[in-house]
Parts: sequence; C-alpha cells; structure tokens
Amino acid sequence: MRCSACAASRARGLYLGLAVALTTTVVVPFAWGRFAGGSPAAPAWWHTLGALGPTLAAWYVARREDGAEGVQDWRERVLDWHVGVGWWLAALAMPLGALALAVAIVRGWTGDASAAWQGAALAERLASPRWITDTLVLGALASGVFQEPGWRGWLYPHLRMTHGPLAATLLLWPMWAVWHAPFLLYRMPLTPGALAGVAFGLLCGAIVLSWLVEETGSAAPGMLFHASSNVAVLVAGVAAPSSLVALPLLLAVVAAGIVVRWWLVPRRAAVDFADRARAFAGHPTAVLR
Repeated sequence: MRCSACAASRARGLYLGLAVALTTTVVVPFAWGRFAGGSPAAPAWWHTLGALGPTLAAWYVARREDGAEGVQDWRERVLDWHVGVGWWLAALAMPLGALALAVAIVRGWTGDASAAWQGAALAERLASPRWITDTLVLGALASGVFQEPGWRGWLYPHLRMTHGPLAATLLLWPMWAVWHAPFLLYRMPLTPGALAGVAFGLLCGAIVLSWLVEETGSAAPGMLFHASSNVAVLVAGVAAPSSLVALPLLLAVVAAGIVVRWWLVPRRAAVDFADRARAFAGHPTAVLR
C-alpha cells in the first residue's frame, strides 16, 4: 500500500515537472521580452504551444506508468464526446452567461450602458483577422482546449483514485497554479492583489472543471468550458472591463454550490473514470441529469 502511494506520488511529481518544464521552455521568449524591455522573440501565437505541456506530460506519464493500456484509458477520458447535449450546452453557456450577467449587473449598478458594454471596441478587434487568429482562436480557444487533457484528463482522475472530489481538486489546484507561473511572468502585473485574484479564479475554475468530469466521466466538456471561459474573459477585457471583478465572483457562487452539493451528496473516494466514460459512450443521447 505504501509503495503504491509512493509510486502514485512519483507519477504526479513527474507529470508536474514535465508539464512545467515543457511550458516554460516554450514561453521563455515572452518572459525575456518583458523583462529585457524589448519585444518577445516569437510570434504572438507561439505561447499557445505552451498549453500543450500538460497534455504531452500526461501522455508520457500514462505510457511510462501503465503502458499502452494507460494511454488507452487516458484517451478514452479525453476523446469521449458522447456525454449528452445538456453537458455541452452547460459547458459553453456558463462562462458566456456569467459574462452577460456581469455586464447586466454593472449596467444596473452604474446606470451607464456605455460603461457596462463597449461594443465598438469589440467590433474594432473583430475587424482584424490577425486578432481573430492570434488572440481569439489561438490565444483563448486553443489554449483552453490544449491543456485540459493533462489536468482533467490525467491528473484529476489519478487523484480521484484515492481522494474525494473536493480533496482531489484542492490537491490539483496549487499544481495548476504553479504551472501557470510562466504565463503570468509576461501577461499581467506581478502584484500581490493580481496574483491572489488569479489563484482565487483558478480555484473556482478547478472546482467547476472537476464537477464536469465527475458528472460525465470525460475531460471533453471541460475543454469546452475552459475555452469558453477564456473567450469570456477576453471579451470582457475588451468590451466590458468593468465586469472583470464581477466575473470571478459569479464563478465563485457556482463553485460554492458545487462544493455544497458534494458535501450533501458524498462521492466515492475512488472512481474509475474510464468505466464511466465507456458507459456514457453507450448512451449517446444522455442529457444533463
């Protein structure tokens, strides 16, 4: 038992080390550009490749620890799309609905429609093909999709073998935050308040993403949720900057509801997500339940 726990800890450590190393290697030119006071020595879309670090690490560790069977189980969790239309709608609509609600709250609070939503600014960005490809598609959509096969496709189910959903999420959260560190070096001000806000947002996001895996047995809806969340934050930064405070608070309300549900309806300490994914695949018309 002890040896098994040690092996599991080593596998998680190897996964995190590889994910951080691969991502850091990719985004170094951007961090260097910021601290050297010059332009990054790579095109704007290059940092999106850094999001592949967790996925490549998951593939390697799954193969190293469990061989072809481990890779197959991992692929089933990641590539199973038969989770029901309701879950796809929920994953897509939650972040965008939160953005719409945040804008409505700001408008009602301030009474100034132009302060709550600056549609002209967003239209100006959307008129630029370069912004659409580099920032919207690669920077927001792809970066959310690329990393989830690692975090929710491999690490979370690995943690759930011995922990409940909340404990597994709380263990994953600091590792996910550490992995984000290279991106933070060049994408935001490194102030205590900003870093605390990122950590809080990651915790709330981790809870929602864990919930999606718990309910579907698949990492696929989480990929859509993550991409949709990135788009919501991106759009808010351009057209509704005053809503950027309300967005994480709304996400926190959803996360708190999930935690209460986990507390009221305890989950098993160990879950075979590969079996659950196969069960959903056998019922492609399953909906949110």
